[in-house]
Amino acid sequence: MAFQHLIDAVVGASVSKKWLAARCEWEVIACEDIGACEADCICGHENIRYAFTIRNMFNGNILEPIGSKCIQQFESDEMNMERDNLKREYKLAQRAVSDSRMISFRNREDKRLFSRKYFRSLKVKGVLTMEQYEFMRDMFNARTMTHKQYEKHAYIMRSRIYPYLIEVARQQSERKGLDMPKLKKSWKDIEETSGGGFADIEPGAYVLVITKVEPHEGQEFARVYWDVADGPSKGNYAQSQYPPSDVLSWKETAQGMLKRKLHRLADWNQGFQPTVAFDNDQWGQFVGKRFGAVVRRRLYNAGPGSKTPGAERTAIEVAAWLAPDEYEGGTWSKALLKDRDQRDRDVASASVEHAVPAPPTMDAAILYDEDVPF
Repeated sequence: MAFQHLIDAVVGASVSKKWLAARCEWEVIACEDIGACEADCICGHENIRYAFTIRNMFNGNILEPIGSKCIQQFESDEMNMERDNLKREYKLAQRAVSDSRMISFRNREDKRLFSRKYFRSLKVKGVLTMEQYEFMRDMFNARTMTHKQYEKHAYIMRSRIYPYLIEVARQQSERKGLDMPKLKKSWKDIEETSGGGFADIEPGAYVLVITKVEPHEGQEFARVYWDVADGPSKGNYAQSQYPPSDVLSWKETAQGMLKRKLHRLADWNQGFQPTVAFDNDQWGQFVGKRFGAVVRRRLYNAGPGSKTPGAERTAIEVAAWLAPDEYEGGTWSKALLKDRDQRDRDVASASVEHAVPAPPTMDAAILYDEDVPF
């Protein structure tokens, strides 16, 4: 009986008045997750979860809502594939607007939202070029990615797929008669602050990018300001008045570590010659260059020049510069993540320590430039 209701509705809206011919006139164009809302398929089936919209390719007529099982009744491989792709696309679009984290294959839950057929549909729609489609398909099939492959995959996600999903979400909202939400979080998930501050990233391994370099020739060091280059925390400090920084010190006792850092910059930035740029004081060439690093928290007391001298503060700092293979393989020492506690030290000393790294502890000395440039 339900199948006959479907036949009557489809034939009535088709050019052909025979079911076998009429069913070939339709395509699936939209999907919506009804969730707890009650919706009935045009066949009469009650409380369907996913409601699809189909369109007649000859006269433009629209039929909705159509349940997943009724799509199967058209016996069309193409309609079944588009049904599955649109269902995935709906979930991906909702994920894109409801979570601030960038979608990534390194997140298993994110990866499960994709399929090889869905990537093929993105190619057909012109979202991906043939080369991008083949690359993302291969990365979807791969168990691991090299650093370069991850960077390329993240770029395609950010520049091609993400904007497309945001537009899909906008269209979904329009169909529902809703506005796109201004916030990606609910109010209960937002922590109240006094303003002016930026939440620091969590300790861990990141790809960072140099945003500014301030040389201090008389003191034989240059301050290197950085931000997160990619991933969910990309650009975390873009608007901060006090972005985090590290130092390149050329004091005699620090030159070995300086060489290591310059070597890491060369490893991460093909064609860049950091030693040449350093020798010629071409600090501008360092801006925009990437490097891998482990970052940790530093606990300290505010200096005498602050509004609250001696108050306990927390900052984020670089604990180690990593080679690409160390970053990708996770072969760096997890002891580097331990907070560096400088609280209850001499206030005058603390104000100086706030600006530069302090002596190393444990195996951090192997990787981290701990030579104070002053």
